[in-house]
This record gives sequence, C-alpha cells and structure tokens, in this order.
Amino acid sequence: MDKCKQYGIRDEIVACSSIHVGYIGECVGCGARHLACPNEAIRMKERPKGKEISIRVNGEHLSVPERITVKGALELLGYRISRFPSEGVLFAPCEVGGCYSCVVEVDGEVKPSCVNGVKQGIEVNRNQSGQHR
Repeated sequence: MDKCKQYGIRDEIVACSSIHVGYIGECVGCGARHLACPNEAIRMKERPKGKEISIRVNGEHLSVPERITVKGALELLGYRISRFPSEGVLFAPCEVGGCYSCVVEVDGEVKPSCVNGVKQGIEVNRNQSGQHR
C-alpha cells in the first residue's frame, strides 16, 4: 500500500464504497482500486463465495450473494448491462465509479452501481423506461 500513498490513490482518487483502500472486509470486488493503482500495488484476489442476502429491487424482494456490487446483483437478476449506451440497458462504461452513468437509487440516494456493494435489506430502484429485466 505504500506505493499508492505517494499518488494519493489510497483514499482520494478511487470511488470506493468500503471505508478506505485496502480495507478488504467491505470490498465488493468492483476492481476500481486495482485499475487506479499505477504501481500495481493493489491486486484483485478471488473471494470465497458468500452467503445469500435479501435486497429489494423496484419493490421486489430478491436474494443475491453478499459482497458483490449493485451492478453485479442487477446483472445476476437478469438486468441488461452494457459498456455502450442503448435503450433497455444499464449503461456502465467506466466500471470504476467515475462517470456516474450507471447510477441507481440505493436507499433513497443516487449512487454508481458499479462500485457500491449490496447490503442486507437495501432497496434499489431502477424504474426508468426500458431498464427492466
């Protein structure tokens, strides 16, 4: 982590939903920290499969694995995700939370879905025209 401190990446550049870069306990595996590190001091690791948690998407109660991104959960639930704009898809071009193109409403707040993790009981709203499964 010392390699990244000199660039300010640890806590300033990366849009991380965990407490700070390097805090693995809350990592959702979005890859933003890994992509932002110029010295490859941060590497992605495989995480063991977690338990299922309950979330609400557009008012519907659903189960998804814990410690994944909201975007990942939506994809598992059948929502169409694309790096290119198109009707009926969740547009997610950057995948590191910088462009805010993939925003959804999470518990009443607008957040990029690609870097924010699911938590037990969260409510996600994605009721825009053409965005349904």
